Parts: sequence; structure tokens; C-alpha cells
Amino acid sequence: MPDLSSQKPPSRTYWLIRLIAMGIVICALGGAWLFAWNWGAGQLEQRADLLTQQLLSYGIELECNNREITGFPFRIGVSCATITSQNIDDGSVAEAGAFRSAAQFYDPGKIVAELDGPARIETFGNVPVIANWEILHASIRASLETIRELSVEARDIAISDGWAPEGTPAMAMAANAQLHARVSETGPENLDLAFKGIDVYPAGEALASLDLVATMTVDEIVPDIRPGFDLERHIRNQGLAGRVANISILPANGGRLEVSGPFSLDTNGVLSGRFEIGFADPNAIGEFLAEFMPSAADAIGTIAALASTMGLSSKEDPQMRIVTLTIENGNVLAGFVPLGRIEPLI
Repeated sequence: MPDLSSQKPPSRTYWLIRLIAMGIVICALGGAWLFAWNWGAGQLEQRADLLTQQLLSYGIELECNNREITGFPFRIGVSCATITSQNIDDGSVAEAGAFRSAAQFYDPGKIVAELDGPARIETFGNVPVIANWEILHASIRASLETIRELSVEARDIAISDGWAPEGTPAMAMAANAQLHARVSETGPENLDLAFKGIDVYPAGEALASLDLVATMTVDEIVPDIRPGFDLERHIRNQGLAGRVANISILPANGGRLEVSGPFSLDTNGVLSGRFEIGFADPNAIGEFLAEFMPSAADAIGTIAALASTMGLSSKEDPQMRIVTLTIENGNVLAGFVPLGRIEPLI
């Protein structure tokens, strides 16, 4: 058996060589990471330029002021001091504050972004609108071909008249608003949408607040969603169809309204569909909707009365009264009884 006590410990030269080798490896890895990050930054610059050119080809001029690629060493993203978008065709302009986006360098398909307010939106012939918020952020899951999922959340939102004197109450407000979209499991051409609003004041402080939840699927729209997508133009070209899984409106003053059913819009924006409409406390809901939409007060009152007297009780909620309404080319019918007409939506 060898005498371990007689073996000499490694010399200082040995440890020095190991330390130098380790330093070389660390420097090599650091240099490779720096090279890879800078290469990725260059690719991101090219993609940002390409997106700007694509938008311009669709008539949208996008300006990212003081654009920078940020996030080194572990993240990568685009930041702008301010951001401006202009529609060349109609002259509408949207301006907002700083924009920041970031993705993990090793997972660039998952992106988070933030946009600072306020935003000013001007369209030809209309009053400018100022939108402000405490925080607005988004998350995106994307592939090389398309965006697979999108979530946007804003808190403490206020929308104001851009020409109103300072201190004028906001036209609309919400404590929280969320929008979620994803490619539907029903088919790669369909889009699932979900919206949630908490303490929403749709007409400023003139009406009581409400909570709103909506989920729906829109058919055959995903292939057309690209930079410069215009929903109105899409509808005018080929119409729109889908199914409302649920829309729930809960006014703070009481009651609940739920809507579900298939719908379609023709190329003129005329609505057709068959909807199950549920009322909890029809009178309270009728009063709220009549205040919000005075021009439809008579039709709303008739529907609320039908729900109170002829509506079926929901199995899930005995307090909910359900009526079925058919809309044929904008004409609203309860069975064969005409209730009114919905004007084109575009």
C-alpha cells in the first residue's frame, strides 16, 4: 500500500495553471454569450425595421422615438421614449408614452411589454380622446409565423375629451380591464377572446358602475390578423361570424344580464343571430340599460317585461329568467313578435 504521507501536495504552479484555465473558460463563455446577445440584438433590430416597413405597406406609419435594444445580459427587448402611430389613409394619429418590451434571451417567444400613458388619439372629424392609466402591460406568446396568445391588462383607466378644460370629469373609467386572445382549439383559423372589466363606468360618473365579463369565439379571422389589421375593413370584405359563450353584465345597483348564442355580421355590419338572454332582476337591468341606451329604452323595457312574465327559470340559477331572441338582418324578434331593430354596427 503506498504511503500517502510521503506524497507531495500540488505545487503552486499547478493551482496557478488551473486558475488560468478556468479564467480562460469563463472569458470564452462570456465572450460567446456577448457575441450571441449582440447577434440577437442585431436580429431584433432587423425585425423591428421589417415590422415598420410592413405596417407602412398597410398604410400605418409607426415611429418608435429613441429606439434601443435593451436587457443585456439575460433579457432582450425594444424600448422607445415615446411611440406614435399614424394612419396615412384617414389621417388618424395615436401617441403614447414610453414603451418597453423584454423576453428571456433563451426564450424569445414569450414577450412582456409595458406602455406608459397618457395616450392621445385623434381621428378625422372626431373629438380627440385622451386615455390614461396607472399601468398597462401585456404578455405575448409567439412563434415565427404568428402570435399564439395575447394578454393585456390596464389598471385605473380614464378616457377623457381631448378638448375639454382641465378638471372635466372623464367620459369613461374602469378600475381594471383585461383582454385575452388565443388561437382557438376549435380550429387554427378561429380566435378565442375574453374580456373582463371591473368597476367600469361606461358613461363616466353619470351612470352607476358595472362589472363585465365576456368570452367568445370569432371564426376564420386568424389568417387575416397581421400588421395593420383593420377589423372594419375585414367585416366589409367578408363579414364576421362566431359564437358568444357568455357575456355577463353586473351593474353595481343590482341585477345581472347574461347573453349567449351564435352571431354573424354581413358586409354592411348588419347583425343576425339567436341569443339566450338571462335576467336576474329584470326591472333593475332594464332601468340601467335604458339609461345607458336611451334610444333603445322602449325595446329594452319590452324585453325586460317579457323576461319577468314569460321567461323560463334557469336550472343553474332559479332567480335568472331566460328569453330567447332572434335577430334577422337587424330585426329583433321574440318568437314572431317584432321588438325593434338594431342599426348596422359599422
